[in-house]
Amino acid sequence: MSTLTSQETADVATLPDTEHFQTPVPDPSDLFEVTFTPEDTAQPEAADDPVPVPAVAMAAFAAVPADPDRFPGRKAFTLGHSDPAVTRLGTMLIARGAKRFYAVGASPDFGVVDRNACAAFQRAQGWTGPNADGYPGPRTWELLVSGKGHDIPAAGGGGNLKSPVPGFRPTYPFGIKDRRYAAGFHTGCDYAAPNGSAIVAVVSGKVVRADWGGAYGNWTQIAGEDGHVWMYAHQSRRTVTVGQRVKAGEVIGYVGSTGNVTGPHLHLEKSREGRWAYAKVVNPQW
Repeated sequence: MSTLTSQETADVATLPDTEHFQTPVPDPSDLFEVTFTPEDTAQPEAADDPVPVPAVAMAAFAAVPADPDRFPGRKAFTLGHSDPAVTRLGTMLIARGAKRFYAVGASPDFGVVDRNACAAFQRAQGWTGPNADGYPGPRTWELLVSGKGHDIPAAGGGGNLKSPVPGFRPTYPFGIKDRRYAAGFHTGCDYAAPNGSAIVAVVSGKVVRADWGGAYGNWTQIAGEDGHVWMYAHQSRRTVTVGQRVKAGEVIGYVGSTGNVTGPHLHLEKSREGRWAYAKVVNPQW
């Protein structure tokens, strides 16, 4: 056993007292038995000289599950982005009246359908502009998780339904004269919208055609209870079949760019009489 020289003894004596003590390494099992209170897990205030936390203690904090009801962040709801939070968003929206927007239920991929459904929920709260853009924020998430706020109202006929493509307005009206059309005028009303946007029936009725319409692409014709036939053209996909009865506000297909088009949109026509025929149409108002 070695002994300190007189010089070494003097050197030790000049060291601060804290140097004489070693911080014991905590037993991991003790750390995981700790019950954390909200105050324990709160973020500490910034300090000039923060005390380092042992790695085993950090692991214990990491083991505490995150609040599943906490807003997951705006990044989770980016078009095309996949996240489990998107599935939950769609599930909550469907429970609050957005079932008509979804053909196959909620999925983890945030798409136009989710945005349209979310915008409908936001509008139901009386929000407008950027507050009803279809992208959920903390307040939207809070209302959905808590079950508070107003549900999405059921779509009805007449003036209650504002658009056959919920959330989108007319972009090219009926009746514009153009020599490029065989009829000499625009025979319907166009609603430009992203591919996959939901299309709903504007009037209740019975599906009389659901096939390929040549220049009209994938189309659906519905004999409405109002005595007119309503034609929905250029769909990417149809969700109804001939003989099926549909209600106003029910999803019948999705916006696409099939047929003779320059971009994705819905072309809506209303027959003049009880049968549809090219150019024998009127302004598609309901």
